[in-house]
Amino acid sequence: MGNQLKIENVHVPSKRLQHMRKPRKVKLHKKGTEHLISIDQHKLSPRGQAVKAMLENERKHIIQHQEEIDAKFNSLFELLKK
Repeated sequence: MGNQLKIENVHVPSKRLQHMRKPRKVKLHKKGTEHLISIDQHKLSPRGQAVKAMLENERKHIIQHQEEIDAKFNSLFELLKK
């Protein structure tokens, strides 16, 4: 039921990183209370760092929104029990 965003093998076309010929991996999982962001900061370009910051902000927003929804659901569930 949790939100999941999984991007693997993200190609980084910058000339500085072309010699490495390795795809970059970006993972963002939100499942219940388990959270995982796996990004190698020093290997990201400035654009990649901006995307990482955007993903982290979006993750925080999703978690906050999910907690609000859970609280409303629990209060409605308690009303239905009565």
